[in-house]
Amino acid sequence: MPAKIPAVEAPHSWAISSWPEHVYPNSVARARWLIRAHKRELFNAGVLARPGREIIVFGRAYCAWLARKKARVAAFDIGAARSREAVAE
Repeated sequence: MPAKIPAVEAPHSWAISSWPEHVYPNSVARARWLIRAHKRELFNAGVLARPGREIIVFGRAYCAWLARKKARVAAFDIGAARSREAVAE
């Protein structure tokens, strides 16, 4: 069993242009893609707000949204995630 990685809390809120490196997807460029891909869903979940020109991410709502998506990740099967024994069968 792998060692547990300590969780780091997300900030209260942040702008997409200053995305924290310790928050998934860990970079501004990937965060912009994530926001574009799920914009409507994120706005409906209360994760995003646009008070002016800048889009703001609310940390608590974003963490809750990610937690709801967690079940989909476990079922996602890719070759690199399988053990060598499973690939040989």
